Amino acid sequence: MKVSEQERIKLKIFSINREKWFGSNFDVRFYLISKLQNQQKKRVLDVGGGIGIISSEMPKTNDVVNLDLNFKDLMTCVHTSQDVKCICASMINMPFSDDSFDVVISSSVLQYAKLEDIESKQTKQINNVQAYPSVEKSIKEIHRILKPNGLLFLLTQNNSYYNSYMLEYDELKRALDLYFSSVKISFFNTYPRLSRKSRKLDLNVVIPKIKSKIYGIDKTINSLLRDNARNNYSVSFYSEMKKNE
Repeated sequence: MKVSEQERIKLKIFSINREKWFGSNFDVRFYLISKLQNQQKKRVLDVGGGIGIISSEMPKTNDVVNLDLNFKDLMTCVHTSQDVKCICASMINMPFSDDSFDVVISSSVLQYAKLEDIESKQTKQINNVQAYPSVEKSIKEIHRILKPNGLLFLLTQNNSYYNSYMLEYDELKRALDLYFSSVKISFFNTYPRLSRKSRKLDLNVVIPKIKSKIYGIDKTINSLLRDNARNNYSVSFYSEMKKNE
């Protein structure tokens, strides 16, 4: 039987470092990897790319750079993905000149910038929405290093589902609107969690699992994206944005 792309990537993560597993068979990062297959002959930056799972899944025609502060993770990437260049640096002060990249990937890292601001008490409220300076600086840096017409692929977890330090919809939208025009944030996996105690009532797992038995897991993952969500609820946010000329 043909192995699904999801299963192939899952086995790849397990073979490198099981602790880096996404945690869900229906994680939004599987969707992102499928979308990135259309990018060819581009200079690509993976912000906070860690051990390089997403970087290494980019088509080989691309020139890919993985930026992360975790030196140990970068060394893992160096040894397992020789085609990916690695740089140890912060996403709020990136060592690249303006207009350097055709594509920037920001996958599940912005929440750490928010957490840093919460812990250092650097937050403020603007028009009834919490603002986080480190989140804004990260997005500003991404915009700066993108070439005109360059693309940002951004995903991050939705705090409406996690109820922790993840970003709320309004927080993310406000920060992106500061630097990008025509911001559209989609919602990934909008099935509700009816109980935090029972996985049987966690419909964002139960329903995709049932659908995957009928349609296959790759098609199921690709079907989980929605342009609208009731009360802005979903497991994750997903957005593709272009830098204007």
